[in-house]
Amino acid sequence: GMLALRSEGRAQDPSGKAVAVVLTTGMSTSRGQLIAGILWPRPLVFKFDQQLPVLFSLLGLVAMGYFIAAVRVVSRRWENPPIPVLWSYAQATVAGVISPVIASLLVVGQSAASKRLRNRGIFCLNPQRITVSGKVRCMCFDKTGTLTKTGLEFISVCPISDTARPKQIGDPIEVAKEGRPSSMDPKELLTQALATCHSVTMLDGHPIGNEVEVNMFTATRWSLTQASGALPVITSPDGEVGLSMVKRFDFDHVLATMSVVVTCAASDKFTCFCKGSAERLKSLCDPATVPPDFDAVCDAYASQGFYVL
Repeated sequence: GMLALRSEGRAQDPSGKAVAVVLTTGMSTSRGQLIAGILWPRPLVFKFDQQLPVLFSLLGLVAMGYFIAAVRVVSRRWENPPIPVLWSYAQATVAGVISPVIASLLVVGQSAASKRLRNRGIFCLNPQRITVSGKVRCMCFDKTGTLTKTGLEFISVCPISDTARPKQIGDPIEVAKEGRPSSMDPKELLTQALATCHSVTMLDGHPIGNEVEVNMFTATRWSLTQASGALPVITSPDGEVGLSMVKRFDFDHVLATMSVVVTCAASDKFTCFCKGSAERLKSLCDPATVPPDFDAVCDAYASQGFYVL
């Protein structure tokens, strides 16, 4: 059920074949574990549930005392009371302390709460977690659109303005509705960074890969070609600039960055481009070169729901 998107062998091998080793399949993969976590959530350990056995134990001791007291009271008032009457009277006394339907009431309450949420368009796979929501005091939301919308749109890039002193982040370069830049900044390095710092590959003439990187690459209108056993080449729309990707360091979740090393065919100059989260890149940069409004601009876009790199 898997489709191999790209296969590359060693340059010394004329066949150009590569050997793929499958490490995990099915629920053992990261996406399989995510689906399994949704379908079969982990047992929830709530303090309220942990204390229920202690509560019922204490109520049982109290009910036992009432049971003995009820038997003695009935025995004193009646001479040789019938066993069924004595037992019924004692059971009624115990039922007043521990309700026999208390467990059912807990389940019915959770089911009723789940139904009310469903009527409002909120679905809960584990009704027991509804009890926990009543204890929530602080809630943090992740970026929206990951699960609610298919696909992403490349909006703009914000270059650093050299005219202001000290340096400030300039106005964003807008992108036309068809996904192409309406006006591209003349700074060639910024354009080259958008066109090369990614892990996009071509399949049947269409770019494939991470949705963010595909839209970023498509917005530049550059083209990507790669022959078997050769380095990927990224070419500008006018064909005047061609960059060869010498080395690519894929995205690392720990470092929260990825980088590429490219070289121009017309020179022997090597350039390294790096992209990642705003916080991570800021920590790697020289503080003297970071614009003073860096955090304010990033926070402003993030608060509007944009995915900021």
